[in-house]
Amino acid sequence: MTAHSKTPAPIPASLLTIEQAADFLQVSTKTIRRWIATGDLPARRFGGRAIRIRRADIEAMGEPLTARSA
Repeated sequence: MTAHSKTPAPIPASLLTIEQAADFLQVSTKTIRRWIATGDLPARRFGGRAIRIRRADIEAMGEPLTARSA
């Protein structure tokens, strides 16, 4: 009988943890959780506790800045 290791599988580059999303956007994990709770940031739950956010959704969070008209 062989023993199976309990090491987690690597997270695909297209999915981020709450911590990774917070680092990417330079905000707190509390802010990410708040955005998820209000529906401003789509996220998916995998298993009981694992929450993942698509990188594309993170990159879409920012609004482009436009020059003010004089």
